[in-house]
Order: sequence, then structure tokens, then C-alpha cells
Amino acid sequence: MKKISFIVLVISVLLVSGFRISQDNTKALAKVNQNQGFYLFVESEPITEYEYLGTVTNTIGLTGSQFDAVKSSLIRKASKKYPEGNGIIFHMANEGTDKADIIKLKD
Repeated sequence: MKKISFIVLVISVLLVSGFRISQDNTKALAKVNQNQGFYLFVESEPITEYEYLGTVTNTIGLTGSQFDAVKSSLIRKASKKYPEGNGIIFHMANEGTDKADIIKLKD
């Protein structure tokens, strides 16, 4: 009887701690925006599996507060060069070249 009680106690502790860990991980989840058929990830990346297709860079000389112009430029380039892509991971630079990794999210 003591063994059964101990086993039930251990299982209960594991289930409760596992539930708390999974709840804490949900704080990092978010709904991402879509633009021109691409899921947009800025300073983040998808938790689902994906295939890396390639990288496009910004060459229009915009930096800092002009995020919308840079984002639009990178999305246009991504849709032309990687039409099979459905996600973009942006890597914005304070100094230097902004770039974006084009990905295909797996089902």
C-alpha cells in the first residue's frame, strides 16, 4: 500500500509540475501578422518546424525608424525570389544591412 501511495504521489507531482511548465511556456507564444502571404517574425522565430529557403537583404539605404519601408522592401524581394515561401524572419540592424530569412513552414 505504501508503494502505491508513493507512486501516486510521484505521478501527481510530475503532472502538476509539467502543467505549470507548459503554462509558463505559453507566455512566449504569440499570434503573428501576415503580409502578402508571409507570416512575419521580428526578433522571434516560429516554434513549428520550417525549411530555410534563403536570405534577402535591404539595399535601399533605410535604417532605424523607417521599419515599414524596410519591411515592405524585404517582403517584395522575398515574394519575387522565393514565391514558395510563407514566412519571413527579419534581422534588423541598427547599423549595417537589414536582412530577412525566407522560410517555408511545415504542416
